[in-house]
Amino acid sequence: MDEFNSLIAIMNRLLGPGGCPWDQEQTMTSTRSSLVEEMYEVLEALDLDDTAQIKEELGDLFFNVIFLCRLAEKFERFTIRDVLQNLNTKLIRRHPHIFGDAKVNNTEELLIQWQEIKKNEKANQPPRSLIQGIPKDLPSLAYAYQLIKRLNKASIAIPIDQIESVTPEQKIGLSLWHLIDEAVQQKVDPEQALRALIAQIKQQVNETAVNPYPNDSQPTE
Repeated sequence: MDEFNSLIAIMNRLLGPGGCPWDQEQTMTSTRSSLVEEMYEVLEALDLDDTAQIKEELGDLFFNVIFLCRLAEKFERFTIRDVLQNLNTKLIRRHPHIFGDAKVNNTEELLIQWQEIKKNEKANQPPRSLIQGIPKDLPSLAYAYQLIKRLNKASIAIPIDQIESVTPEQKIGLSLWHLIDEAVQQKVDPEQALRALIAQIKQQVNETAVNPYPNDSQPTE
């Protein structure tokens, strides 16, 4: 694709001799905050269902992904080709009902097959903690959601009601845990549910004229 090749050429110019000093100072670690920020901007655009904004923010996120790949090449860790080969191989391996002879009759069977494939992929790896693989930088709401799902799948009951809750913060934390647990039972992603609600409220707020100086107060010189 010409546009992809152009992007690679631009990236090479930025990271090459006479390129952008800021870009050339970056490492794979230093780009973390930018990657997270761009991801949330994509989510906001999706929540708003703004086509132009979605297109722009996906471009920014895509830039960050390719930039990380080019930094990996710079530090001789792996190449963009390696990333794409791994992705293509995994997609084919995890869709034997499309690229192989496996048969699934519904989404439930598809998810069971998916989990079995992932289990086989990890079969030769050492035992891991229950929380391993849950990104530690997830927002607390999303982290709790993933953790509760894993606890339920492993049939591990945490005596959450025995945890002392004295302060308002502790009580709110316990209430949120129970609410997220309810969301898991109803197969509702609480992070997405809250984001969708916030997007609606933001739209209503934006459409509401607000007096910046309530009670007829005016700024003083």
